[in-house]
Amino acid sequence: MINEMKKLTYFLLIPALVILATFCALILAKSGKRTTDATDCSSLTKEQLSSERALGLIVENRRLLAVKLGSQDEKNYSPPGGHVEVAESYVQALQRELQEEIGLKVDAADISQFKLICEPRYGSIERTTYYLVSKWSGDISAENSQDRLKWVSYGYSTNKRADTELKTAILALKVANLID
Repeated sequence: MINEMKKLTYFLLIPALVILATFCALILAKSGKRTTDATDCSSLTKEQLSSERALGLIVENRRLLAVKLGSQDEKNYSPPGGHVEVAESYVQALQRELQEEIGLKVDAADISQFKLICEPRYGSIERTTYYLVSKWSGDISAENSQDRLKWVSYGYSTNKRADTELKTAILALKVANLID
């Protein structure tokens, strides 16, 4: 009886997993997003990019820091960071954004590229680079009274208050076994 139940379980489980994998592949294909390596994405010219963003992944106690900038009318949580200004490197942009948003000072040596995403938008491409931040000085705090901070784990990736960038970061960090 037990062997027959095992066979039935495998018989039902394998097709269900195949269907789930196919469904996930279809969703990714329809989203238009693609994860690329640095060479592929870095070869794009400024004219091909609608925007360039640098986001910081601050992990402590196997949780990721997320911010909601109420001062900028954001509705969802995301990793701290933002747009790269003219004549500013990605690392410089991240350093500036971390100081502005959460009061942290970070040395360039303590920032390492973790993930690069290119997403088509309105005939051009948005490039978002995620950086792991290994050390910082200062206390993590919301710089504006309307802003909110939250430490999140993998389970937060299904929350409606998590934006796409936060979900992408959470999933990548979980795969790398950096968060719970």
